[in-house]
Amino acid sequence: MADKSHWLGTATDLLYAMNDTATPPNTVTKLLNKFSIDLYFSDGIDVCFRRTNRKRIIELYRYRRSDKRE
Repeated sequence: MADKSHWLGTATDLLYAMNDTATPPNTVTKLLNKFSIDLYFSDGIDVCFRRTNRKRIIELYRYRRSDKRE
């Protein structure tokens, strides 16, 4: 997320983008749920989850400090 303001995909896609082959996808989702508030307040990253008919989608948004929702 250092060079992007938006990312969209599945937990498996996120692991692939991070070159992580050891972590199970369900662990990524659990950790994002657990630390989403910390990510928002420390780094300005908002985590959103949604489902389609076949996939569970993760959306990550990075806000500049001036764009941050309060």
